[in-house]
Amino acid sequence: MKRHPRPTTDTSAAARDLIADLRRSLPSGALLDDPELLATYETDITGRYSGSAAAVARPSDAEQVSTAVAACAETGVPLVVQGGNTGLVGGSVPQDGELVLSLARLDWIGPVDGDANQLDVGAGATLEAVQKAAAAAGLRLPIDHAARSAATIGGMVATDAGGALALRHGTMRRRVVGLETVLADGSVVSRMAGLLKDNAGYDVPAIVIGSEGTLGAITAARLQLEPSAPFQITALFGVPDLRGALDLLRALRQVPGLEAADFLDAPCMELVCDRKRLRDPLPSPWGVYVVAQCAATADVTADLATQAESLPGPSDVVAATDTEGRKRLWAYRELLNETLRGEGVPLKFDVGLPLAAIPTFDEAIRARLASSYPDARLYIYGHVGDGNLHVNVLDVDPEDEGVDELVLRCAAEHGGTISAEHGIGLAKRRYLALCRSAADIRAMRSIKSALDPAGTFAPGRVLPDPDEEGI
Repeated sequence: MKRHPRPTTDTSAAARDLIADLRRSLPSGALLDDPELLATYETDITGRYSGSAAAVARPSDAEQVSTAVAACAETGVPLVVQGGNTGLVGGSVPQDGELVLSLARLDWIGPVDGDANQLDVGAGATLEAVQKAAAAAGLRLPIDHAARSAATIGGMVATDAGGALALRHGTMRRRVVGLETVLADGSVVSRMAGLLKDNAGYDVPAIVIGSEGTLGAITAARLQLEPSAPFQITALFGVPDLRGALDLLRALRQVPGLEAADFLDAPCMELVCDRKRLRDPLPSPWGVYVVAQCAATADVTADLATQAESLPGPSDVVAATDTEGRKRLWAYRELLNETLRGEGVPLKFDVGLPLAAIPTFDEAIRARLASSYPDARLYIYGHVGDGNLHVNVLDVDPEDEGVDELVLRCAAEHGGTISAEHGIGLAKRRYLALCRSAADIRAMRSIKSALDPAGTFAPGRVLPDPDEEGI
């Protein structure tokens, strides 16, 4: 089951003990247990995943996080860490009366270290707030995505989030140079020095990054910033298909400062234009639209034009160098999640593929879905530059996991991964063996057992049940 309604049974004795303990140990207002107040924490942004929480703890510093985690360990009540609740795989939604540990109040942002171009931030700071703080110092955090106003740094580190700029700048893992984490017994591991050379012992923060809240609660991060680029240009191209998009990508790689190459298919463009009352910025429709961005030290408009003219097939392009113009071109891509949610409960899949396999995967998934779910609507967009495709299926029962297996198995058969940036969470754990070997999964279990032997953090996420590993 993907959707877990609130149970009608009474709160367990362990949960009652936990609530009483946290009321004594946390400041006033830091604990919520009113069912009406809990509701916003119990459903994810897609509407596909929901569950039940015993309570919501809202600490405001690492010490209070430690107190809450230690209380869960003592009472045996599991917890799930939640940031901006913008995840798409159900990983931060409480199940079966877990405690929600909301880190939204850890939203502090420290001063920029101008010597190292680094910045300390609390786990609850939003991506947008950090971007603004960096910009005020003439720097940038080169990670970006459409949920920037709500997504928190802690959640992005926990999921090793990527986004449009990963083509050039990598995922959050590359940006993190320090981390503070509360482990399952309430102890705190803090490595916030930001040293670029430090190989003293095991790299515990590296294990925590991307662990989706299953190994600990990230409370702070030290981030590596970069100087802002004086020139930026965004271009929206029309090409016939994804093979044309790959031809375009090869050409764009010759342009200095290329940092993003996203795409959306024709149904996506038609939907966003219709629902948001926009018009296609190109004079005629295309099979695939590519949004490319360059950030460079000098004007690269001529380089971009030269490479566009070199394409072997037909294409069209419109470009902008001013801030508002660039935002308008990105809007066709960034408004898609919001637009799709307005159509119902979308089944969202985030897969990664070798670049050469993107067109054949696209053809295969369209054929398989048309055969098995002829009434479904399919919308595909994503990051063609790094092989990350977002497959969105509408007009299918959200409880039907047949679509999940169809999409994820197709990605694995094409040499890809079942998760490129959204994570595994609840949604994909039973399919992990499609892209990870039995030895790999055993190693993951060993790490989980070592750091969280009682299973306090996010039980049932990421790792499959033993009887599911052979799927």
